[in-house]
Amino acid sequence: MTFKNAKAEKIISLIVGKNKPAKVDSSLKEIYLRLPADKQSWLVLGQLPIEKNVTFWLNQQIVNIEDDQIRKVTIKHPDGDNFSFAKAKPDDEDYQLENLAEGEKVKLPYMLRSIATTLSNLEFDDVFVATEIEFSDTTTAVFTTFDDKEITMTIMKKDGEYYAKLNTVKDWVYELSKYKVDYLMKKRQDLVSLNP
Repeated sequence: MTFKNAKAEKIISLIVGKNKPAKVDSSLKEIYLRLPADKQSWLVLGQLPIEKNVTFWLNQQIVNIEDDQIRKVTIKHPDGDNFSFAKAKPDDEDYQLENLAEGEKVKLPYMLRSIATTLSNLEFDDVFVATEIEFSDTTTAVFTTFDDKEITMTIMKKDGEYYAKLNTVKDWVYELSKYKVDYLMKKRQDLVSLNP
């Protein structure tokens, strides 16, 4: 581990070894350290998080728009299965599915709310330069806010993972957790039932 100042000048380098919970304080660690030029290692007490995954060091939040700010959502699947739902006022509890046929009703209203909450504290699991991933067979979700802003999310499932890009962020593609996009992938038939 190398520490540098604002001018990119090296301040110190350390070789960090194994660690274990400290006996004197379980909130701290006992960590083995050594200066690269030294043969002597030292057992020190403290906190020194060493994360090997680069995403740990990034702010993983992409966007944060609460569902009470979302007026309308339109979903378009690659097979042509399309639907929209909306609510009239921010404090309305439920969204209404548009173009319900006679005898149809929303099966479970919470499913529409779950889709609307997709942009609430949306975080990525991994991030890629947009040119690294080619999109095909995509589902598109357009979120319209009460102040008439539109956020378009394009989602693709590939090799069991979900990738998304947003019209508001041009250069990046995000890998998202399944639970965040699972409801977005629902078809219209999953959302409606026929009145008996």
